[in-house]
Amino acid sequence: MNDCIDELNYYSKLKRCLVYNSHMAYKKNTTSEYLGSKGLSDIIKNDQGSLKLILMFGEEDFFIEKEMEIIKKKYLSEGAEQMDYVKLDLAGKEPDIEKIRENLELPSWLSQKRIVVVSDFAIPSDADEFVKLLSSVPDGSLLVFITSKVDKRKKSVMNAFTKYGVVAELNYLDEDKSSLWITQVLGKNKITIDEEAASSIVSRCDKSMRLISSEVSKIVLYCAASKTVHVDINLVEQICPPDINGSVFNITDAVGQKDVNT
Repeated sequence: MNDCIDELNYYSKLKRCLVYNSHMAYKKNTTSEYLGSKGLSDIIKNDQGSLKLILMFGEEDFFIEKEMEIIKKKYLSEGAEQMDYVKLDLAGKEPDIEKIRENLELPSWLSQKRIVVVSDFAIPSDADEFVKLLSSVPDGSLLVFITSKVDKRKKSVMNAFTKYGVVAELNYLDEDKSSLWITQVLGKNKITIDEEAASSIVSRCDKSMRLISSEVSKIVLYCAASKTVHVDINLVEQICPPDINGSVFNITDAVGQKDVNT
């Protein structure tokens, strides 16, 4: 009897821990002082040529890649990427400011702008020289910085990014926004979905928009082939990966009910 009580206490604590961690993870992007994905997309799409500097940082590489697709579509002419686009992956090192400046000063070949992307960078120790670079991007170029994390304490650098360009923080969406995204994408394909089913997809994908997008695409294909117009939890359980978090909760409930066969 004591062993059973101890097991119940263990799973109850585990359940509370998972719920708390999940809540804290989803909370991250609700109070950002910077642009989100939609805000950045709108600025890029409506730009008349004045945008010269972008900083994108955050955990959600799905949105970062989507923004890069929008940038390329907006500024690069068809077939000109090889000449008018350059990416410098720094693997966590400080950028070579002169090398970046040299790439920026090259004229574009056929495109509206020459795009120079600097990814996975560390803010240089010589902040003053870096700020000079950010403030002097030529009109015919677009300088894009991408990283998963940025030191917001470097006020002079962050202020320069916001003064001379735009800054977007692209973290994981909270559960409600992820569920809404699923509902909207399916709605565009004339498919409805239960709130429980949408929430379950988010949980199964551990809040990764890349995985969520993949599962939603799978559901759209299934619905088209089977002429299904509504998605419920049974369909999600049929074609999506298992819900590991949900399985832990079920174990907790089963132990609480002394139903170890569930």
